[in-house]
Amino acid sequence: MTELVDDIIKYLGILLLFINFILFTKSHKYFKMFMAFRIFHLYLIVSLILLIITNIMNEYKENNLYLSHFYFITQFILISLFYFNLFKLKQRKFIVSIFIAVLLMIGIQYIIHPKILFEFNLLEVFITSFPLVIYSVIHLYNSLTTKGKYLYINAAILTYISASTLIFFLGNYLANFDNTVAVNIWFIHKILYLVFLILILLEWKNTFSKRKTKT
Repeated sequence: MTELVDDIIKYLGILLLFINFILFTKSHKYFKMFMAFRIFHLYLIVSLILLIITNIMNEYKENNLYLSHFYFITQFILISLFYFNLFKLKQRKFIVSIFIAVLLMIGIQYIIHPKILFEFNLLEVFITSFPLVIYSVIHLYNSLTTKGKYLYINAAILTYISASTLIFFLGNYLANFDNTVAVNIWFIHKILYLVFLILILLEWKNTFSKRKTKT
């Protein structure tokens, strides 16, 4: 029964991500109008490709841990660029500083310890995810004084990435003591990912499906 539920959630996640990709692609008229829209569309494409490859490799029992590096690094790069296009000048400088620092830290770590390319890297998870949470909080603050853009997407990033970062640390720690608890935590992570995708879907529905005015 648990395996069946896991499969349902897994394929529902792929389906929702594919629907989001199709809907954002359908709204291609906004590509030239809004750079942030174009970047987030690219993020959906990369996420869909990595999710499909990961699930295929899981079916064949292949080691796909190294794909996590592509996921976290590309997520960091693309969502950083997404917020860069939404922020004011001083806040953009902050993003550039964090962007350079994080990529340098990751690059130095892999040069010193190349073996971790084939392992799950918790430091990488933290330094590529935590800045995105900070950006989402800043965007939320900015939205209090000006008309907010992409608020559903921002809520999706804030809730999912902050919670998933904590889950990655807890899941790896608890797996050494109580496998049942660890399994339950990872199940919660899958549910949170569905919520993340639903919020993105709501963004498209409320902002782009019947858009009549510029923001």
